[in-house]
Amino acid sequence: MEYRFYGWETADVPPINEEYKDISNPRELYDRLSRIWCEYTCAPRMRDRWSRANMTCGQCSITAFLAQDIFGGMVYGVPRADGNYHCYNVVGDCVFDLTSEQFGDEKLCYEGNPVQLREAHFQKEEKRERYEYLKKQLEESLNKSMKESLNNNSRRILITNDDGIKAEGLVRLASAALKYGEVWVVAPASERSAASHSIALRSPVDVYPVEFPVQGVHAFSCSGTPADCVRVGSISVMTYKPDVVLSGINFGYNTASDIQYSATVGAAFEAEFQGYRAIAFSEGIGVHDVTDRYLDEILAELIDSDAGEGRIFNVNFPQCTLEECGGVLRDRKVSRSMLYADGYKLLEKLPGGGMRYMVDGKYQEIAEDGTDLRAVLDGYVSVGVVNNIS
Repeated sequence: MEYRFYGWETADVPPINEEYKDISNPRELYDRLSRIWCEYTCAPRMRDRWSRANMTCGQCSITAFLAQDIFGGMVYGVPRADGNYHCYNVVGDCVFDLTSEQFGDEKLCYEGNPVQLREAHFQKEEKRERYEYLKKQLEESLNKSMKESLNNNSRRILITNDDGIKAEGLVRLASAALKYGEVWVVAPASERSAASHSIALRSPVDVYPVEFPVQGVHAFSCSGTPADCVRVGSISVMTYKPDVVLSGINFGYNTASDIQYSATVGAAFEAEFQGYRAIAFSEGIGVHDVTDRYLDEILAELIDSDAGEGRIFNVNFPQCTLEECGGVLRDRKVSRSMLYADGYKLLEKLPGGGMRYMVDGKYQEIAEDGTDLRAVLDGYVSVGVVNNIS
């Protein structure tokens, strides 16, 4: 995860409380709280400004006192124009402010500020209740992670894509999946976009072990299509059948009518056809902030979920910054529109009356409400179910 809170670079203090021993530093606390902060934990006077993109808004005092519970030290407050204080933590020489992102480009002064006492802050009953809620949710998150960790060794994960074994999206997906089980990667040796659900029937499929930038991953390149990767990977390469197949993260959306051409989705369809749970992941081009923020959350939600017989999960991350993202929209239907209207341009005329054409789709932003394409165009993460043949 890319951090933006003040002091993240040096936030390396260890926990002093055995109850929180699984949170090794403030950055890991931020990771967990980023999935817990919500409108309810926001200070009431600031709730009209809270959003998932501005998730630290109104969270400062309850977060700082919870961080004090875990790492010790003192809580200080930056005086604000409205007479309130913005709380942050100081542990020895380490200064960190887990909720500083709400101020955007404003530079706060973290020197010479008064100490903040929880006894004074928690005289407000609503603030004490918000603190207790945040603490309880964190403890439940830790207990859930412990149970998942105990089960990780039994989860077998196969990952493929259509952008090729060296694609950056594949590396990011494999890295995120490692915490959920044993990861095997079998991906095309080169890009195989738009190969849909095709497989090799009259030519051999060559598979080679490869070095992979994520330690602990079993990785192989395959000369075939993404669907071939799923077939040969699950049947012949892995020493056991996968529990779940992940496909992606694709370079570009796989929504609407594009799904029928997508080899990313085609690989997920092949996995479902072989009897495995399957999830396809795709993202907009060039901006990964939203993917980095929500990928782990959605993996945790879907990795053990069953989309139903003949169905897969399809996830698309929007091409926007985190600040522009509205959050996650689930149960999105497949749009019957298309991101690029079909068209071809004539490249040249060939001998014998032949003509050479090239695909020349025209970009458009037309999509029905409640659909996958409408969600990403509006800056939301789209999660939906797509039907395979049945």
